[in-house]
Amino acid sequence: MIPWIYPGQWQLELAMAYCALLLPLVVGLPPLLAIMESVFVMTEREIWKQMARFWGRLFGIALHLCTFGVILLAAGYFLADGAMTPMAMTVFGAMLLTLFAEIFLLRRYWQDWWHYSRLQHLLATLFMALLPNAAILAIAAMGGWTANAASIVCDSSAPMPTGGVCSALLSPVSQLRFVHLTSACYLTAATFLLSISAWYLLRNRTVRIARRSLTVAASFGLAAALSLAVRGSTLDLEGSAFPLLMMWTFRAMIVLGMCLVALFAAAFYLASRRRLQHRGFLRLAAWSLPLPWFCMALGWVATEIRGGRWNAAHVSGITAAQGQLTALIFGFVVLVTILVGATQMLHMVRGGPERLKLWPADAGKSESY
Repeated sequence: MIPWIYPGQWQLELAMAYCALLLPLVVGLPPLLAIMESVFVMTEREIWKQMARFWGRLFGIALHLCTFGVILLAAGYFLADGAMTPMAMTVFGAMLLTLFAEIFLLRRYWQDWWHYSRLQHLLATLFMALLPNAAILAIAAMGGWTANAASIVCDSSAPMPTGGVCSALLSPVSQLRFVHLTSACYLTAATFLLSISAWYLLRNRTVRIARRSLTVAASFGLAAALSLAVRGSTLDLEGSAFPLLMMWTFRAMIVLGMCLVALFAAAFYLASRRRLQHRGFLRLAAWSLPLPWFCMALGWVATEIRGGRWNAAHVSGITAAQGQLTALIFGFVVLVTILVGATQMLHMVRGGPERLKLWPADAGKSESY
């Protein structure tokens, strides 16, 4: 049987792919919202608050969908015998606590904006920007712990890393992965803002909000892209069953990463020169939305193949029939949820701040920003 199509792993891979679509937005959007709110606190200009409110609505959709995805992934681990180790339980516990705390803050402070001062709201947003880092650190710790293991499915003789969870969190591999994953999430969220803002500018809609959003995304995204370029990881091909496949996926990831660095460098230059009306750049930025997800998918494939996670010999206790049934159920749930979430986000983006009555339509205006 081909290693990567063993049915006992598919429910985990489907749930992981679903979470990977949304977690970068959950981690990367709050710092951008905090930047917008900081400018609002310092300048008292209403447009910066309305920007934070609009992008915060999209963050709220991603947060709720990601929470459902983590619950689905935990269910997949419970269904796979031997996968729900104490380390995995610790990781899922940290992620769920973080996401539920985010939802509480979101509902308390974003839906009841007017009852809090500007500074109180900014502090809550800064706290929301810090909270997801706990989930990323837990993921990095689990990844660092299993980096040299034969499989993610561990036997009962080694349920936890030596020294406990703290040693896994503080290990050099975990810290490097934490920086890498966090920068990738920041770059993805910045690309999200950049692309949607460019799409608005191409259609001459919400020009003042779109220009400011694109400027914030350009500086934030360039810093994240350079961080990834400087702190990028290397891939060891020794002992791998598919070195050629890993080599080309890794190289493709590097090429796409360099394209994103060039894109954000151009965005930063044009924003500093106040020449964001360049339609060639705007078209390129609008179509660049999926690039960071492609980069993450390529890196994920290379890492998974190297770790041998899809090897049938490393999955125990799941028959082919059980694996096919659970994979079918998970695939249906994931597909329906993705369609619902994509529809909600697309509806909000197409409507823009005007439909939400957060900012009057300003098409055609060219006031200084």
